[in-house]
Amino acid sequence: MSLANVGPSTWNMDKARQVTDHVGGVDKENNAMPNGGNATTKAPAAKPKPELSPTWMFNSALISSPVDLSSLVTLSLEDPSAILNEVGLLNKMVDKVLNAKNSKRVDKDTRLDVLQILANVATTEDEMEKEKVRKVLAGVGEWFEKYMESQELSPSRHGKRVEPELHKSMLKVLCRAYDYALKTDDLLELTGGDRRLALESVVGLLEDGEEVVMEVVQRAAAKPGQRAQWEQRATSVRHEKPLVVQLCHLLLGFTRADTYFSSLDEGFYYMEAGLELPEYTIDQFSVEMDSLLHISMSSKLIETLAKAMNGALFSNGRVLEPADHKAVCAVHGFLQNLYLYATDGTEELRNYLLSDTLLVPHMVLPYLERCVYHAAVMSRRAQANKDALGDFAGFADLPEVAGLVEEVSDLSLDYPELVQGIESTLRTLIILSFRAPRTRLMFQLLHRFNPTPSLLRMKRWRVRGVGVRVEG
Repeated sequence: MSLANVGPSTWNMDKARQVTDHVGGVDKENNAMPNGGNATTKAPAAKPKPELSPTWMFNSALISSPVDLSSLVTLSLEDPSAILNEVGLLNKMVDKVLNAKNSKRVDKDTRLDVLQILANVATTEDEMEKEKVRKVLAGVGEWFEKYMESQELSPSRHGKRVEPELHKSMLKVLCRAYDYALKTDDLLELTGGDRRLALESVVGLLEDGEEVVMEVVQRAAAKPGQRAQWEQRATSVRHEKPLVVQLCHLLLGFTRADTYFSSLDEGFYYMEAGLELPEYTIDQFSVEMDSLLHISMSSKLIETLAKAMNGALFSNGRVLEPADHKAVCAVHGFLQNLYLYATDGTEELRNYLLSDTLLVPHMVLPYLERCVYHAAVMSRRAQANKDALGDFAGFADLPEVAGLVEEVSDLSLDYPELVQGIESTLRTLIILSFRAPRTRLMFQLLHRFNPTPSLLRMKRWRVRGVGVRVEG
């Protein structure tokens, strides 16, 4: 028999493996090292589980009835880019959920979830990604607009209007998608010209102060032979400051005559033609302001507004920005226009603002305190600049040099937004305190925190600020 046809037997192969393992340092049969130590065998590393794509999560959610998009809401809050980078997912959400006609699996809560997802991803700072959201919003059909109208425009069976959740969510999406640059005309277009619904939507967002979202979290990790446990939890997310500032400017637009007249067909025609408005439209504007004043007092709008502004602007000790001062001016402009344009209830409004709201302690006094501090800092900075330019003292006999030193040092005092904010706040205080009894508690509070002496001590800042205001 030829040796070439003889192969190694099974016994020889097993012994060869044992010898090889022993030479390599490990006796696998006895699980021992050559010196008697035990060898530790490592289990093969588990392959990482592939992450579920947002598209797969959405497709699987469509199978349930009703459709539950809680996991995608959580993902949009934690990682908006994961949804934005999924090609066609947002368009699919709009088509399958928002524009879904007579779908038994899609209810109002599901549509609110999609609007919440759009609002979350619209917070991105990437302009290209934000443009994607705008294009998706352009795909919202007329059917969904009629659906919003049928759900929230008509009174409920008890004669009371339901909470405008859909309009609030859509308003939040639009504010974020368009960089907080909406106008009151845009809001009125969203509500079909219904001013009450538009105002309720703004008040509702301010009243919420923060949004409550349902997120899916892991309660217990997976153990050998067991599965991980997950549950839904309600998480509150505070509204960002730019959103609160945007809502303040929208409120001011409700009391502007041009906004009201441009929303009317005849008013738009007269304004475009440059003709004088008919007298009945002006009377109707006064009636509209009376209704707005009543709604503001009955819905506790001003109380809600004061709390929202306090949380957005004064919750930390930082210096206010120009946009903050403009928001304060918008709030005071709204209150002052209500008082000036309404024909009935103005006296009740003054008493209400002074005694029955937190406007003064939550907004007026904290704002004036910040402004006085900021003005003092600017005054000290201007004086330091003037001292630093003291090398020009030898040229004091030259009037042009002395004037140049004063002008350069006073540049640190220029802050028109700060001046306008203080001016609008003091104007509101004058309206509130006019002929009001001095025995009220609010007057004692104003007397204790009166910023007037501090402002009077900053003579250069007052002169510079008034000069800038007059020139402006």
